[in-house]
Amino acid sequence: MGSVWLSYHCNGISCMVNSSKTVILCNLELREFKVVPETTYDLCQALIGNKKFNGLKRMGFGYDIRADVYKIVIIFSWYNNTNKGYTICAEVYDLTTNSWKDIKFMEGEAFDINYGWGAENKGVYCKGFYYWLVDSNFGRRILSFDMCNEVFRILPSLPNTRYKNVEIAVWNDSLALFIWCNNLRKWSKDPMSIEIWVMEEQSGEWCNVFSIGPFEDMWAPLTFWKRDELLMVTKDGEIVSYNLGSKKLRKLDIHPDDRMHCWGFYVKSLVSVNQRRS
Repeated sequence: MGSVWLSYHCNGISCMVNSSKTVILCNLELREFKVVPETTYDLCQALIGNKKFNGLKRMGFGYDIRADVYKIVIIFSWYNNTNKGYTICAEVYDLTTNSWKDIKFMEGEAFDINYGWGAENKGVYCKGFYYWLVDSNFGRRILSFDMCNEVFRILPSLPNTRYKNVEIAVWNDSLALFIWCNNLRKWSKDPMSIEIWVMEEQSGEWCNVFSIGPFEDMWAPLTFWKRDELLMVTKDGEIVSYNLGSKKLRKLDIHPDDRMHCWGFYVKSLVSVNQRRS
C-alpha cells in the first residue's frame, strides 16, 4: 500500500491516499478495503504533465444523508491555454456506483484554492457538509461542499485571524475553529494560547466558547477526540490531551516513531466498502 499521505474518516469508514496517490477505502471492523478507480485528475496528470497540470488542491470524504451513500470529492486545477490561466475543476465519487463524475465548481469567486494544501489543511466533515479553509481577497474563508446537493459555497466571514494560525475542526457536532499564535521556531519558549470558536447552526455567526492557555511547550492543536478532550502536539513532537473541564494535560503513550502524520478515530461500522447498487 505504501505510506499514508492523507487520511479521512467518516462513520467508521476510512479513506486514505498513499504515497503513489492511490485512493483506498477501508472498513477496519469488516477487514475490507477497496481501491478507488482513477479520476479525470489522474488522466490530466498523465496526459498534460507537471508543466501544465497544477495538481490536486482539495479532497474530502463524507456521507450523503439523503441518498445513504459515501462520497469522495476532489478539487484540482489545470492550465488553460485559451485564457492563459488555471481552471479549477471538481469531481465526486459515489461508493455505490463505484464511479466518478464531473461537477460544476463555483464561478466568479476570487479566492486562492492553493492555501494550506496538504495534511495540515485536509478539512473536516460535519453533518452532511465538507469544509476547507481557503484564501480570498477579503482574507481567509471557509469553502463548503454539500454532499447531498453536490454544490460548493463560501461561508460568511470568519473571526479575525490576521497574523494568526487557524485550523478547522468539529466540536460537539458543530463546525469549529482553532485560532492561536505561536513562534514558528520550535525552539522558542514563547507560550501558546488557543481560542476555540464555534459556528451557530441557525445564524451562521461565530461564538468564542473557550480560550485556553498559555502553554509553554505546545506547538499546535490537532483535533477534539472527545467532547471535552483536545489533542495537541508539543514542540518536541509529543502528543498530549487537554481536558477542557479540569484543565489538566496528560501525555499519550505514542511511540516517537508512530507520531501522527495522519490521525483518525476508530468507530465500528458494518457498511461494506465493496457494496454496489445496480
